[in-house]
Amino acid sequence: MDPQSEQASKSDPTVKKFLSDKQVKDLLSNTSKLSDIKNPSEYTAAVFVGGAGAMFDLAEDPDVPRITEKMMRENRQSVVAAIGHGIAALINVKSPQSTNDPLLKNKRVTCNTDEEEREMRLEDKVPFSLERKLKEIGAHVDKQEKFKEHVVVDERIITAQNRDSTQQWVERIAENLRM
Repeated sequence: MDPQSEQASKSDPTVKKFLSDKQVKDLLSNTSKLSDIKNPSEYTAAVFVGGAGAMFDLAEDPDVPRITEKMMRENRQSVVAAIGHGIAALINVKSPQSTNDPLLKNKRVTCNTDEEEREMRLEDKVPFSLERKLKEIGAHVDKQEKFKEHVVVDERIITAQNRDSTQQWVERIAENLRM
């Protein structure tokens, strides 16, 4: 867990309850690597959580596109969800309909905004402006005021602007998986 995110969320009752759950602790301590996933079409969701580390760890990870593209192509009920910096994982993912177009091209999405990055003093610590990069690949970035709850659903893609959107984001993922 990103130390800055952990510190910022330490008083959140939902986060406290989640992290104190024995089953959650067991799952987190035995997490599989993305490279271990052999059959992505067996999954119904790819969920990418935020924290600035996602921009370093997931943006260039070759397993993210491999897994996400195959899951979306072969499982028409699947969803892809990202919150805050987690959407960096989807920058290099291609559309299931085209091997040339980015998954997020012409999609409405949200992410940590440039204003939020400046306020958190991250703009010089992250490898790129997430908001700008999304626009460069053709995504339509839909944003609210900084640190306000905001979730965007565009077909099977569910994005949330920041950690303040967590509850609504999780509810939207659950709703879409039940459809």
